[in-house]
Amino acid sequence: MKINSRKVIKVLETFAPQKYAQSWDNVGFQIGSIDSKIDKVMVALEVTPEVIDEAIDESVDLLIVHHPLIFKPIKSVVNCDPIGNMILDLVNNRINLIVAHTNLDSSDIGLNHYLAKKINLGRINNLSDGYVKKYYKIAFYIPDEYRNKMINILDELGVGALGNYRGCTYTVEGKGTFKPLEGANPFIGSVDTLEEVDEVKIEAVVEESILNKVIEKIIKNHPYETPAYDVIAMENQFDNPNMGLVGYLDSSVTLKDFTMNLKETLSSKSIRVVKANDRKINKVALCTGASSDFIDNAFEVGADVYITGDLKYHEAQYAKLKGINIIDAGHFETEQFFVDEFLNILRRKFEKQSYDIVIIKSQVNINPFMYL
Repeated sequence: MKINSRKVIKVLETFAPQKYAQSWDNVGFQIGSIDSKIDKVMVALEVTPEVIDEAIDESVDLLIVHHPLIFKPIKSVVNCDPIGNMILDLVNNRINLIVAHTNLDSSDIGLNHYLAKKINLGRINNLSDGYVKKYYKIAFYIPDEYRNKMINILDELGVGALGNYRGCTYTVEGKGTFKPLEGANPFIGSVDTLEEVDEVKIEAVVEESILNKVIEKIIKNHPYETPAYDVIAMENQFDNPNMGLVGYLDSSVTLKDFTMNLKETLSSKSIRVVKANDRKINKVALCTGASSDFIDNAFEVGADVYITGDLKYHEAQYAKLKGINIIDAGHFETEQFFVDEFLNILRRKFEKQSYDIVIIKSQVNINPFMYL
C-alpha cells in the first residue's frame, strides 16, 4: 500500500531531524512532489547516473541518499550539465529525492555513533562543543475560531519542535480590545468604536532560521488587518548537535593493530596513516566523511588517534607537527558501510508505523577511486 511522501519525512525526523543539519548543508526533500505516493524506496550513499538507472530498473518511487545532489545554488537545470541531467532524469522518471546528510551524521544512531559502536568505543562524548541554534518565542493574538487553523500552519512550518516532539504550542484565552481609526478596514468592529473580542494568545518556540518566514505566514493567514505579535529571544539550548565523537577502547593497542582492525571493520582496500608518536591507542576521536576541521579538537581532548577521511597533504603535515596520529580511512569507506544500517533503521521505523512499502539498498559501486 502506497504512503504519502510526507510520512517518510516524518519518519526521518524521528532520528535525523533537519534541525540537526549544519548551517552550510542542504538536506530534506530536494526533488519531486512533496505529496507523492510512495511504494518503493531505495537507499544509497549518493546520486549518480548509475544509481538513477538502477532506480528506474527497480521502479523506485523515492531515493533516500546521504550526499546532497543539490548542494550549491544552481542557476539552470540543463541536460548538458551533469547535475542538471541527473535532476532531469529524476523528474522525468518521477523519482523523488530526500537527503539526510549532516543531520544523519549528528544523530545518536547515525554514522558517527555507528562507527563508534563498531570499534567498541565506550564513555562516548562530543568531540567539540558543537553548535547551538538560536531560538525565539513568538506570541500572537487571534480569534478563538482561527486557533486550530493557525496551529496547523505553524506545525507545517516546523514551529514548536522540541527534542522528539513537534507542534508544541501554548494558548491562553482572554479579551482583546481595539479601536479602528479612520482609514482602517477592520475584520471585526466599526471605525472609531472601542471593540472587545474573545481571543486566544498562541505561543511557540521558533528556530532563528525560519523566524522571518513564520512571521510572514502568520501575517498572511491572520484575519486581522494589523496583527499584533511579540518576538522574544530565548537563552534555552534545546539542542547541541555535534558530528564528531570521542571515546575509549577497553584496552590499549598499537597504532598498527588498531589501524588493521579498523581496515577490516570498514572493508577497506587501502588506508592511510599519519604516525605522529609511538603512544598506544586508548582514547579515540572520530568523524566520518571529510572532517579534517576537527584535528585541533581531537588534539585538545587528548585523543591518541583521530579517524576521518579526505585528509590533504598539508593537513597531514600539520597533524604530525601537533603530535596527533591520524587515520585517513577514506570518505567513501567511512560512510558506505553505514548504508546497510540506514536501511535497517528505516525498515524498523516503517514497520513500527505499519507502512507496507518496499525498501531496498542500491547495489551500485559509486566509489570514484580504483585501488591498483
